[in-house]
Amino acid sequence: MIKSNSIFKNNKFVFFNEAAKPIESASILDKETPNRDIRHQLADKNAMEAITPIPKSELGEFYKEKTEKIDNTTTELDIKKINEIAIEDLRLSSRILTAESENESDEVKYNGIKEETARRIKTFTSKCEDGWFTLDYKNVDKNRAEQKLSHELYTGLGEICAIDPDIKNLIVEADGKQINAHRGIVPSGKHKGRLAFLDENNEYIATYSGDKFKIVSNKASNPKDPDSLKEYIKEIETNKEQKIKYSERVKEDIEEQIRFESTDISSYKADIDPNKGPVVDQLIHNLSAQQKANARIIEEEFTKAGVPANIIAAAIVNSYKESGISMVQSKCRGNYNGHEDSWGLFQINIPARTKNKAEADALRERVQDPRENCKEILKSVLGKRGKRLREAAANGASVSELTAIFCYDIEIPAHRGRISKQRAYFATKFFPSRIEDSKPAEAIAGKFNGSDIAFIGDSYAQGQWMAGMNKIIPKERYFGKHSTTTAYYIREIQKGNPKLIGAIKDSKLVYVKLGGNEYFKGLAHFQKNMQQLTALIKELNPNAQIAVAEMGPSKDSKKLDPAKQQQKDAVNQWIAQGGNGLFRPFLWAQTVADNSDKTVFNPRYNRTKEDDGHLNSQGFRKMNEQFVQEFLA
Repeated sequence: MIKSNSIFKNNKFVFFNEAAKPIESASILDKETPNRDIRHQLADKNAMEAITPIPKSELGEFYKEKTEKIDNTTTELDIKKINEIAIEDLRLSSRILTAESENESDEVKYNGIKEETARRIKTFTSKCEDGWFTLDYKNVDKNRAEQKLSHELYTGLGEICAIDPDIKNLIVEADGKQINAHRGIVPSGKHKGRLAFLDENNEYIATYSGDKFKIVSNKASNPKDPDSLKEYIKEIETNKEQKIKYSERVKEDIEEQIRFESTDISSYKADIDPNKGPVVDQLIHNLSAQQKANARIIEEEFTKAGVPANIIAAAIVNSYKESGISMVQSKCRGNYNGHEDSWGLFQINIPARTKNKAEADALRERVQDPRENCKEILKSVLGKRGKRLREAAANGASVSELTAIFCYDIEIPAHRGRISKQRAYFATKFFPSRIEDSKPAEAIAGKFNGSDIAFIGDSYAQGQWMAGMNKIIPKERYFGKHSTTTAYYIREIQKGNPKLIGAIKDSKLVYVKLGGNEYFKGLAHFQKNMQQLTALIKELNPNAQIAVAEMGPSKDSKKLDPAKQQQKDAVNQWIAQGGNGLFRPFLWAQTVADNSDKTVFNPRYNRTKEDDGHLNSQGFRKMNEQFVQEFLA
């Protein structure tokens, strides 16, 4: 799901895909749980400790032997193949590493799934000892494009083993604990709808490099038995349908993140003055006596913990939206006396913190004290999940921006992208604010008509779309997809994608923004693919003009070594020359470059200091203005 990682740097709240990390998948960091250190409490401790000894599994032995026969050359090629695709494509498809034809017999499909599963297991593990496979996502990530989401954070056992319907049960070992795992569809939460492995409480099990798993399912389907084979194929088709549904939900989450990222919440400037006394005394929102008393408790406890005033203000705004700054149980429907098991000022969710009944009862009682409620949320504020919040506060972020981050990273509500944006605005109702003038996306469109343009590209095209091009280019002509390359669009045309082909045939200008996910493969690779892509476009529409955008400046980027920078410069130079007459270059980078050094982004427009290869929403609007001036004026 599109894992979104969000980072706040230089007073900008952003998502990025490692290229623009919201954009490849998942709306939340996949393997981050509210308490990473206690994730093994997701299954009952006693049950976990009682698992050993584990009997041998015939299916486990089958995969042990099958993976041992896969040679290193095949595994290296498989790693390369998997690194060329987006995480969401790995989740969606059951056949990435093995060839699949249209008219396969059921028995061939059966063998194909077994072979695919074995090769995925081999790819994502480093060894197998006594039937225990040791996961090694990091090895696969070593050569993965920096713009793509990492397998360490976004790939799980579902993508590795669950494609085979016969693998119904595993034992997962992590940090010395063993968890009974069963194959199924995640019923709720951020992974809802995903085919994965679940614990005894039907919770998603996240795994990391170094964790182990053992296949304990003993019965395999018999491909020679028509009834058994039919049932096996039926389950494959059912899984395929479920994966499509899940992919559609993830796509919605990604689009929500992009919408939020493209909304410049930095224009909301709720401010406090730490020199003017207590934060509560600077409130401009009317509170009841009890609410104000609870707000003072928040300020006192956060101050004791060393939290700065601007984060305290953000915490008060979030407490108001969570509970009305009151000590109540959640009013949302749930399984604890008819409501969610969430309590108090910050709506501390009990099941998210522990599955142990005794611990849950004790925690529930404790957080009904307002000061204890504050101490519980402070664990997140001062822990890993609060790192971005603390950095943003240290960089002088406004209360509005900190309110959004507090909501997104600490409270984590449903639809947190949209809700975080709303809370950023709501902060201006709580504390004095200054609304800065900013050019709305609608103004970009002006008098121009983009109905003659087909818009093709990667996460940059998505950023342009959400920053104003959606007011210019009709939706049916827009084909932005994160983490894509020239090869992806070549395949889509060759496969006969009717929407893409129709848009190209009916356009006067085909705009292409690609390269960021492949320049490191070398100029010759990019030239060959761009030549093939432009030839396909011209074959469909000989009269269409083709425009190809350069990549942005990134000199001295912490993410690019000198060799990759040279490769990027070579590709950009070729684009600037129009690909020797293949297309019209769109040279936009100077409009967002630093005046003192045209080879780097102006800090005002780049996402973060550490990621000077990507634009923020203001930068995309600037890029769009250049596009309008050059192509539509």
